[in-house]
Amino acid sequence: MSGKSFVLLICSVFFIMLSGTEVRAIGLGAYFDGGFGIADRLDEDQDKYHEQDNLHLGFGFVFEANVIKNRVTSYRFNLGLEHVSFDDDEYNITSFAIDNTLGIGLYKTAATRIWIGPELKMLWGDGEFWYSICPVVGINLSRSDEIAYSLSLGYTGEGRIKLLDSSDAPEEESQFFFDFSVLFKRNDVY
Repeated sequence: MSGKSFVLLICSVFFIMLSGTEVRAIGLGAYFDGGFGIADRLDEDQDKYHEQDNLHLGFGFVFEANVIKNRVTSYRFNLGLEHVSFDDDEYNITSFAIDNTLGIGLYKTAATRIWIGPELKMLWGDGEFWYSICPVVGINLSRSDEIAYSLSLGYTGEGRIKLLDSSDAPEEESQFFFDFSVLFKRNDVY
């Protein structure tokens, strides 16, 4: 299966899962994310790999179905920009980022929703396309009928895969990341 077919399959699965949720209960807002990790890059002069530390920072728009509503599943879609810098400053990139998250509610009250789920992260930039499927855990806190805050944490592991090739790009990358969102809710009450 080619990389493009795999991404299309994953996006289709998320769409099917979303179609079963009550999307009238939504949250719209902004997110800020960050992360740090290690990347293995090929040094062509020495023909060997070496590790580099990296830092990820990003921001953008967030849509979430069932932010705090008493449902088993929720769906989150982040659309934004992410900047990645490496410790040697030779390879820095700003990418277009899309995150799709399916949240499974573990604990739900009128003010709190704790959830876990898979996240499909995709990045496009500098002629490259990366994607990874990673575990995420999060908490949504509702401060009123109109506003909620959300914090999620995750880890990409070694599963971050580069589909388009560039000689300067990391070959493998693992990363811890966080995401903080402010959501303005509509019809989303417990």
